[in-house]
Amino acid sequence: MSDALSALERAIAAKLAARASAMERDLTEFVAIPTCSGHEEGLVRLRAIMRARLAALGAQISEISGDSKPAWIVQPGQRADATPPVALRAVARGGVGRRVLITGHIDTVHDPFGAFQTLVRTTQSRAEGPGAIDMKGGLVCMLHALEVLAELGVKPAWSVLLNSDEETGSLHSQRAIRDEARACAAAGGIGLAMEPSLPDGTLVLERLGSSTFRIECEGRAVHAGRDFASGVSAVNALAAKILDAAKLVDLDAGTVVNIGPLEGGKATNIVADCARGWGNGRFKDAAREDALQR
Repeated sequence: MSDALSALERAIAAKLAARASAMERDLTEFVAIPTCSGHEEGLVRLRAIMRARLAALGAQISEISGDSKPAWIVQPGQRADATPPVALRAVARGGVGRRVLITGHIDTVHDPFGAFQTLVRTTQSRAEGPGAIDMKGGLVCMLHALEVLAELGVKPAWSVLLNSDEETGSLHSQRAIRDEARACAAAGGIGLAMEPSLPDGTLVLERLGSSTFRIECEGRAVHAGRDFASGVSAVNALAAKILDAAKLVDLDAGTVVNIGPLEGGKATNIVADCARGWGNGRFKDAAREDALQR
């Protein structure tokens, strides 16, 4: 393959290879910043680093305010009054050629106060840490690629959009993402998401669509010891609906249904009059999405 590479491509590859140690240092730093969705202290720190690195490339930097998410989607343990996080936008100045939109997220799913906090090398070629793959490693690759291109005088018309709520469905930032993607597509551009590759290194060309839903059941509350027969358990009804939903899973067709967390009942001696379950659906195309919604 090296014979097919142009001189510029070989120069890019060589410069990136020379940055291996710097990339590892960046990844170590990024991973050590706890950026669980909603943990604004860590999100602000990492967002500031990304802002500084992109601004150093001469990019025009702005922040896009997040939208509020529907009240029904707030799950147990989540704050309903949290301020929607912003999305960070950077646009190259003086870029030429086909537009390239690079998207990514800085949030992770990991407990900001848990024991899993740092990048640890497990073998000569492997290290593990919270968010190392999904997707702080991708952010490191993005930064160094853009920096190498700038060093070599290559000026593509790139823009970067980084949100802070991808792990909770991008509900605050989806408008900003859609607007950027549509504008890029209308200009004949392409999009790159800095999510990880497949385990064998193969580039991922598409991902399943995603939706969030809530199943809510209402029953009749009674005292379990005195009038159990008159009660109607919403918890039992929810359990049955969860098992029904599980039957919709079709891995060959790319349809996934996963439910949790759950909420129901107030005490063990009271038949529950309300129960809820929040879930996530995945699908390959609009037709399967419609079928899943029905």
